[in-house]
Amino acid sequence: MAINRNVDDPSIAHTINEFISAGQNGDNDYKYRDMSFIEIRDSKEFVVNNVIDTYLYELKEISVEVTLTNKEKDRYRYNPKLLAYKLYGDTNLYYIILRINNLCNTHDFTLKSGKLLLIPPKAMKKALSKIERNNSDMILRYNNAHKMDVSKVKVNKYR
Repeated sequence: MAINRNVDDPSIAHTINEFISAGQNGDNDYKYRDMSFIEIRDSKEFVVNNVIDTYLYELKEISVEVTLTNKEKDRYRYNPKLLAYKLYGDTNLYYIILRINNLCNTHDFTLKSGKLLLIPPKAMKKALSKIERNNSDMILRYNNAHKMDVSKVKVNKYR
């Protein structure tokens, strides 16, 4: 049974609920696409790179290990979007939870160990703000330069 304490410091949180109570702030407006270098080819848009990967080490450094209760494991298993919503007020940040825990997709989010690295909500907002400030111009320039659809080029096989 988890003891729900009113915790102000995420570094001493022991459960998800304590972690949430340490400072949820639901005004994040960061989306995977906004942090991505995107190209369009043959009418298909694809991500070349996402800047979160560039800052993964720093994001892991500010993360805290949280122990999940059995009830929390059942609730969030295969559902990092729900966890992101509860923590950050935004489902769009689930991919960061996956990345800092070295997971690739929601099918890997099994929570078997009962431990999870999470970034405190206030620290997440601060980090994403800094990442956006440092990279938004570069991403915008790249995406504008690569937004033109590139059609398939026919190759003369007899040349």
